[in-house]
Amino acid sequence: MVRKDLSGEPFALSEIRVIVDGTNIANTLSIPVSYGSGKVEPGAILPTYGGLTDGSTSGGSYYETPYTTGEAWVELDLGGYCRVDSIEVAARSSWDGRLIGSKIYTSLTQQSLLSSAELLAASTQTTPTVRITNVTSGQFTATQPNATNEDPFINGTNVITATQTVSSVSSSDTENVTWQATAPGVDGTAPVFSSGTTASVA
Repeated sequence: MVRKDLSGEPFALSEIRVIVDGTNIANTLSIPVSYGSGKVEPGAILPTYGGLTDGSTSGGSYYETPYTTGEAWVELDLGGYCRVDSIEVAARSSWDGRLIGSKIYTSLTQQSLLSSAELLAASTQTTPTVRITNVTSGQFTATQPNATNEDPFINGTNVITATQTVSSVSSSDTENVTWQATAPGVDGTAPVFSSGTTASVA
């Protein structure tokens, strides 16, 4: 979600890109963006617009609000969990200032069900938040802190060891787990227990 609290100014953006392993999955999956203002009720049908994930930052595809007050937002639903390397938000040409002051929120749940105050409270706990403070060349990029490292429990081979001690006898079991995460909407590979060893230690 990209959200901005307005106090008389407009909110505008031209494109949202979600980068996973060098691919903009928002574009490849043709995901429309919902938009609105304030807090919505559960089950509400939200309007959508495909122009924010079409790969174009030309003046013809953008979202904007009038000069107004309140909370304005656009929300992108990826359809499930995925490890995101970066989120790029592009301003409409020559309208960089209408994006400054917005915040980028990421979550596993629908964020339009919350007010800005509730999102702020959640951001101190489980919802990563990035505030857009400047826009360079018409674009702001939020990069995850460990973008150069894949989540070790999501991608690749993982060694998981469980240890138990009963009556001063310790036992441990180690399994190699392979998990290949894919973008939502694409068939993925379930975790595979490919091999394992068991050791008992007195």
